[in-house]
Amino acid sequence: MEQSKRRKIAKAAAGIFTLALSFFFLTVAFYMDLMSITETERLQSQPEIFDPAKEADGRLKELTIQGLSYEFAKDFKGTDWYCFGFSETGQIRIIVLNEDHFRALEDHTAYLFSDSPSGLPDPDVLFGMAVPLEEDIRQFGLEALRYLLAQPDMTEEEFSAVVGTSVLDTTRLPAATEFFGIGTFLLAAAFVLFSSGFSALANACGGRGPCWDSILKDSISKDSISKDDILKDGIPRDGIPKDVSSGNRFPHRSPSFPKGILGAALGSLIGVCIWLLLGSFGIISGIAGPLLLSFTFIGFRWLSGTINKKGIVFGILWSALIMALAEFLNCGAAFCRVFLEYDPSPDTVGYVASNLFGLMTESGAWTDYFRNLAVGYVFSAVICQKLVRKIFAQNPSKDRTLSEDEKADKKEETYGA
Repeated sequence: MEQSKRRKIAKAAAGIFTLALSFFFLTVAFYMDLMSITETERLQSQPEIFDPAKEADGRLKELTIQGLSYEFAKDFKGTDWYCFGFSETGQIRIIVLNEDHFRALEDHTAYLFSDSPSGLPDPDVLFGMAVPLEEDIRQFGLEALRYLLAQPDMTEEEFSAVVGTSVLDTTRLPAATEFFGIGTFLLAAAFVLFSSGFSALANACGGRGPCWDSILKDSISKDSISKDDILKDGIPRDGIPKDVSSGNRFPHRSPSFPKGILGAALGSLIGVCIWLLLGSFGIISGIAGPLLLSFTFIGFRWLSGTINKKGIVFGILWSALIMALAEFLNCGAAFCRVFLEYDPSPDTVGYVASNLFGLMTESGAWTDYFRNLAVGYVFSAVICQKLVRKIFAQNPSKDRTLSEDEKADKKEETYGA
């Protein structure tokens, strides 16, 4: 008994320590987010003059334009347009504008291209970030500038001398992404630690053992032990209550299946977070499959009160579906990380979400998708097969074994009829 108490105290202490560590991580995560906001505000409040001859950096740039050309290229989404901007001194710069911003500067375009301009427009100051001039944009810009300046023989060297090697992207502003990235990682770690600590503390306070043992204990309703193992008041030596008359070591309970479905859904979300977290670090996310399946089982048992064969079957099918969805989200997140480097705006995420199937087909990402999914399925089957086999072997059917007294009563009823 003393050993059992010491184990409970150790589990409770571990749970409390893990919870405290999760709150520490949460505090640091919020601090990092605050630092990200503060540093971003500082970066965006100190602009410098845009110089296309310099290499791109993370500083805020400003450019004053007097005229604006029509767009000569568009980005992969078709929402951001590449135009030539003309400064007050006649210098030509390549500018990236979204469609709304371009429409707001139509008077600058009319001043250059209208046969009867309404008048000299007021100069407009544009803010953005310097980004490298990509090769495909360079080719489009070269053709457009040849036509615009009526110089069909303009070479690439002459084009670079005129417009430089960088463009001003007004759709992007500098941000302290390193602080935000660290804060996001710590927030995810705090969530995982909180879940683990809360589970350990609940097990300790409830007298539960490890999660697998807890699942098995609530699933098995028939387990014969010898009379020598039973002490007075029907308590066996191992501390687990037993119904002496029925011979059941664990009392039979019927799970609430609707509640179990909700619990499985909530539990699987923890596994999805771990799956996506591994994918964000370039690790094969399929190795999180057993954790996702485990949290699904634990969530089912948490809300339903127990888990039976039907719950196990549902948990396996549900986990298989959620793994497929989690890997799909993982691929979408990978595309977002790539495209957000070029256009860190909400519509980039929307573009990836609405075109994900096509993007995966064009890039050949389906191979990695099915590979990670296969790893998740195989790992889950290998690691969790022992638990599933035990539950299927020991969990009783609806027509559970009757005790001797119940058999006698059943016999009397039969003959009496």
